[in-house]
Amino acid sequence: MTITTRGRQTYEIAISGDFSNVVFDSYIPWAEASHHSNIITVNVTRPNDGESESGYINFTVFNDSKSASGKINISYKETTYADLLDEERAAINFFLKGQDVATTTPTNISQFQVGNAAPFYWLDDAHNVAMRIVSIGNDGLPQNGDKVYFRFGRCNLMEYYKTGVMPPFTGNTTDNSSAWFILNDFSYNASAQWGKGLQMPLLAGLPYGSEVQLVVASSLGLSDEISSVIPMFYDIKYYLAEAFSEDKFPDSNVYVAFNTQAEWFTYGVTSPCSWKFFDRTNNKPTDFPYTGEMATGFGGLFLIQDFSGNSFAVDAACSVERDPSVRIWLDSETGIANCQSCGSKFNLFEHHGLPISGPAAEKGFALKEYNVEFFGYPYAIIRN
Repeated sequence: MTITTRGRQTYEIAISGDFSNVVFDSYIPWAEASHHSNIITVNVTRPNDGESESGYINFTVFNDSKSASGKINISYKETTYADLLDEERAAINFFLKGQDVATTTPTNISQFQVGNAAPFYWLDDAHNVAMRIVSIGNDGLPQNGDKVYFRFGRCNLMEYYKTGVMPPFTGNTTDNSSAWFILNDFSYNASAQWGKGLQMPLLAGLPYGSEVQLVVASSLGLSDEISSVIPMFYDIKYYLAEAFSEDKFPDSNVYVAFNTQAEWFTYGVTSPCSWKFFDRTNNKPTDFPYTGEMATGFGGLFLIQDFSGNSFAVDAACSVERDPSVRIWLDSETGIANCQSCGSKFNLFEHHGLPISGPAAEKGFALKEYNVEFFGYPYAIIRN
């Protein structure tokens, strides 16, 4: 009997005959054998540095005065990245074998079939992203640079491949948080972290408001999951930021200038998960050098540096109440802001004011966001 292993696996070997006991003699420190009934179980880990990558386990079965011997040869083979890619491809094929997969992909999104029984279409020549359009939206066509919010659920196709059972979905359709990216701009961390695969339907011309199912290989998936080589199945719906979040939030002038770097270090945000509040009417921050043309929005401004070091600003007025006197309250420890009037909560440090619960999440009303831009002089500006 010969086993070739990549480590951290369990093997079961059936042995026939009538016997009362089994004795093992192992010459492999990274393999352990046991038996129950007529099954020998071999648990293997992996060799440590300096240990042999092959060996054997001798076993002897006994029945009264009679005995018989056997041998299990074991060789360790290091898993390569190519091996993982082959397994990923097998997992993708395993999922798609029960689906309708189109042999060609139309050049125009209007030519795609739509519905829960529509075929999957490959969106790239390497067959790393397959899309089924569940429903077509009518909220406008995407443009490079759009801020896109999306709701998604996803599950691990490698787990499905190994167990035959689809695992439960995770994502912001279940935890009610929000996610976003800038279309076709991967220089920004909020875009790069999601990978290119989730943007490909929009880059192919899918309108906002559409819902799709996606099969995404790891190379085009989440940036921090690429090395794990796990393909994912997504159900995802896309929204243009203005349509999803602002919904006629009152227009207000916003212009706050930091003339020098020293002024920014005094009144701005200089470390991840830090914030300042600006309200010209009440002279906040104290002693900030406001000038005549400066304005701080509808309900004041929260200037934030998110957990990745990106600076942005949001209006302090609740996006549901839309009253300048009803302002959100920000917890400095968690980065979660809440409205004590309507009960809505917003994620500031991670998701730039997207709603996570309450009426704002139900309606999709994020906090109104404003730009923070850096120049030579003035050093930085908050503006709409």
